Amino acid sequence: MATIESLALQHIVRCFNEINMEQRRKGPVVIGISGPQGCGKTTLTRNLISSLKMRHNLNAICLSLDDLYLTFDDQNKLRQDNITNPLLEFRGNPGTHDLKLGVSIFRAFQSGSGCARLPRYDKGLNSGRGDRMQERDWTPVAELPDIVLFEGWCLGFRPVLDSEVISSQVFVPQFEQDFVGYSVDNLIQVQRNLSQLEQELYGFIDAFVLIIAQDISWVYEWRQQQEDSMRKILKNDNAGLTQNQLREFISRFIPQYLIGLPRLRQIGFFDSEKVGRQLNIIVNKDRQVEETLLI
Repeated sequence: MATIESLALQHIVRCFNEINMEQRRKGPVVIGISGPQGCGKTTLTRNLISSLKMRHNLNAICLSLDDLYLTFDDQNKLRQDNITNPLLEFRGNPGTHDLKLGVSIFRAFQSGSGCARLPRYDKGLNSGRGDRMQERDWTPVAELPDIVLFEGWCLGFRPVLDSEVISSQVFVPQFEQDFVGYSVDNLIQVQRNLSQLEQELYGFIDAFVLIIAQDISWVYEWRQQQEDSMRKILKNDNAGLTQNQLREFISRFIPQYLIGLPRLRQIGFFDSEKVGRQLNIIVNKDRQVEETLLI
């Protein structure tokens, strides 16, 4: 039975070989990996790095969009500057990332010089509000990799700025109670921020893997499972977020799935310019593969 990992590995290796045959390049091939929170992206990338090395002799590293979050101080400033937009109060949505840091990393790889360390973000600092770790604690990069796995929950989404389209996609009965505190203007502001992320970082991506949940509402349950697992590991029933806190937290991200996922799923990250470079993997509630599509 095919798994997310086996399908992604096959796609990544094929794209790597094709890209290297088409062009000479100094830097690594960049694979975008996008999927909803709780679907297992962290475990996937860790296993892919191991499999690429052991089975294909390819050196791979992972850069998470999460590790590009603003520092604690900069996030506080963003919150104060956007006091009427609850979607920017905490890290997570487009607008809460340090795009200059991301560009500097990819340009260093692109030039063939690479970078000595990758940033790390600790979500546990500042009572759960998080902060970027000190540079001495960043992940060391021993050599220029063959492949960079660039993963993120909203990676690949394209901005939608039409208020009527946004309203029709977001304010639906299924999530009516979860989005009471969000206005169309709040959502449009995040979409404008997404436009900046698109302009600054998307051009570095060479191929794409998209993990799709058959029902996006499963994200609530998947994240709850992660919280429960963490409590067991810590042996602390009070650790992490309560069920209500978690639902409120996840609800800040669901609108972006509803707005951005349909286009990414149907048209793809590359439109028609690079046919076959995106693999869609549709999974069920147990995160088992139900269907795949190459676009």
